[in-house]
Amino acid sequence: MQNFTSSLLIKIIFIFSFFPNLSSSQTLSTQKLEEAVSEIEKGSFGEIHSLLIWKDNKVVFEKYFNDWPSDSIHQLQSATKSITATLLGIAIQQGFIKDVHQPVLSFFSDKKIEEPDSLRNQITIEDLLTQRPGLAWIERQWEDPNNTWRKVLESEGDWYEMILNTPMREEPGTRFNYGNAAPLLVTGIIQQASGMEIDQFAKKHLFDPLGIEKFEYWSGNGKPANNGGALLYLRSKDLIKIGQLHLQDGIWNGSRLLPEGWVQKATSGIVKGNIDNRFYKFSYGYFWWSEGIPLSEDFFYIPKSIYMARGAGGQHLIVHPKEKMIVVITAWNLQQSSLPLTIYTNYILPDEYKKKLQPKLFAPDILTEQVEASVTLSPNEQELFFARKDSFFAMGRKNTIYYSRKLKYGSWSKPHVAPFSGQYSDTNPFITPDGKRLFFTSNRPTQLGVEKKDRDIWYVEKTDSGWSQPIHLEMPINSNESEYSPTLDEEGNLYFGSYRKGGHGSGDLWVSYFKNGQYQAPENLSNAVNAPDGEWGSCIDPKGQFIIWESSGREEGITPSGDLYISFKKEGKWQPAQHLSLLNSGGSDLTPKIHGDYLYFASNRHKDFMIQINNNNVDLYRISLEEVFALIERE
Repeated sequence: MQNFTSSLLIKIIFIFSFFPNLSSSQTLSTQKLEEAVSEIEKGSFGEIHSLLIWKDNKVVFEKYFNDWPSDSIHQLQSATKSITATLLGIAIQQGFIKDVHQPVLSFFSDKKIEEPDSLRNQITIEDLLTQRPGLAWIERQWEDPNNTWRKVLESEGDWYEMILNTPMREEPGTRFNYGNAAPLLVTGIIQQASGMEIDQFAKKHLFDPLGIEKFEYWSGNGKPANNGGALLYLRSKDLIKIGQLHLQDGIWNGSRLLPEGWVQKATSGIVKGNIDNRFYKFSYGYFWWSEGIPLSEDFFYIPKSIYMARGAGGQHLIVHPKEKMIVVITAWNLQQSSLPLTIYTNYILPDEYKKKLQPKLFAPDILTEQVEASVTLSPNEQELFFARKDSFFAMGRKNTIYYSRKLKYGSWSKPHVAPFSGQYSDTNPFITPDGKRLFFTSNRPTQLGVEKKDRDIWYVEKTDSGWSQPIHLEMPINSNESEYSPTLDEEGNLYFGSYRKGGHGSGDLWVSYFKNGQYQAPENLSNAVNAPDGEWGSCIDPKGQFIIWESSGREEGITPSGDLYISFKKEGKWQPAQHLSLLNSGGSDLTPKIHGDYLYFASNRHKDFMIQINNNNVDLYRISLEEVFALIERE
C-alpha cells in the first residue's frame, strides 16, 4: 500500500497582507477571504456578526460585522449543547460521575415518576448525549399543540421532572430524535452529581481554567439551574478556546480537563446520516455534529475529521484537527441557519478537501447504451472480461460475460461472448492474480434438467487452447442461498458475497481461506464491513490488506442505490468501513475490481460526474489507487 499512498498533502503557503489581523498561515487564501468579507457585507449569508479563524496556535483572522461589538457575548443557541457535553466529560474527569453508561434515573431519585416504565429505567447518559433517549418527544413544529418542548417552556416549576415523565416511544439507543430534552437532563445530572448549579460548575471547572471571564446563562424559569442551562452566551474569541480544548484532546495548560479519549468519542459520528436540514445530512456524537454529506451538488462535502457545534441562527464552532484550525461564525439568520456554514466550505476550507475525484471512462471502445459492469483484466492487462445486461433497473435480466483483447494502439477489440457464457445468466467475472483461473457467478444448473433458483460460484481454468468447461465449487463455498462476487488474493483465499444464514444483513461478505489445498469453512468479515442492508460487488486487494465493495442503504451513503466503501485489515482484524465520499457520485457506483495500480468500477454517473440517479446507462471507470488513498488520508 505504501507504493500507492501519497506521503503528504500538497499545501500552498499564502502570505497574508490584506487584513491587518491576518498573519502568515498555510492553506488559507487571502483572495478568498476578501471575497468572503465582501459577500458577508452584501448580506449574502444573512446577518453575520463575527468570523474568526484560529490556526497553528494563533488567531489569524478576526472581523465583526453589522456593528456587533467584538467584546460582546453572543447567544450560542444549540451550540450550547456541545458545551454541555464538555461539562459532562469534565464531571466524569472530576469523579462526580462514573461513566456515560450509568442509568439516568439513578440521578433523579427525588423526582416523582407518574407512570413507571421499564424502558425509562434503561435510559443511560450516553442515550441522552446521542439524542436517543426513546422519549415520545415532539419539538420540530412549534405550532403543534403536542409540542412537548413548548409545553415545558411555557410552564414553571420542575422541568426535569416534566421531561422524565414524558411517555416512552421506543427502546433507548435505537432512534435519533433531536431536541432539548436530552441536554437539559444532562445538565440536571451534572448538578445532582456535583451538588453545584450549572453556571457555578461551568465557571469553576471550565471557564476559569480557560480564562473565560464573560459568560451568561439564560435565566428562564428562575435561573440556569432550573432550566437546564439551555442557552449560553459567550464571546466569539472565547468560543475559540472551547475549540482549542478539544483540539488539544481535553488538555489545557498541561492539566487534563476531559477524560482521555473523551474528545475522540464525543466528536465521532456515533449516529450516522441525520438529515438536519435541506443542505446536509450529518453524523452525531455527544452533542457534536460531524461528517457533513451534501444533499446537493451545490454544496461541498465536509471531511470526516471535522466536527462542529451548531446552533440556530447560524452559530458555528468548527474544528478541523488535520489543519489545526478552528473557525467561529456567529450570526442571526433564523430562516437559513445553515447558510453561514457555506462561508467556511466555500472560502475557508482548503481546496484540497473539496476536490471530487475524477475517474476516467475505461475502454470506451466496448461501452454501449446497455449496462457494462464487473470488469476484470488478465495479469498482463492484454485481455479483459466484463458482464453486460440490457437494463440496470430490470431486476432478474440475463447477464452475459464478454471478452475483449487490447489492440496495437491501446484500444480494445469488439467484445464477443466468452466461450463459457451465453446460455445462462453469468456475471461477476474475476481473473485470479496468476491468471490461471477465472471465477464467476451463474444460475446454471448443477443437476441436469433441474432449474437453478439461486446463483453459485463457478470457475474456468486457462488451457493452451483457451478456457476449460465451467467447474462448480462445492460446499463449503456454495450454499442453498445465492453466492456472488468472487475475488481471490495472491494466497488463493476466496472472498465472496452470500445470502447464507449467520450474516449481519441481507447479503454479507465472507472469506474462505485456502489451506492444504482445500477451501475452509467461510468466515464472515464481521460487522466492521457488513451492515444490515447488504454488501454486494467487492474485490480484495491481491495482498489481502484491504477490501473495496459496494453497499446500499448505509446511513452515511449518498444514495440508497450503491456507494463504494473500503476497509483495511490491521493486526488480523477488519477496521470500520470508510465511505469513499469524494469518489461516489450520487448515482450508483458498483462492482469494484483492483488490478495493478488502479481501481476499476461501474457507475451510472453523468459523463461530467454530476449526480444522475435515474441514469440507466452504466459504464466502466478507472482511477488510480494513489488518488483513492490520498482521499482517505485527507479525510
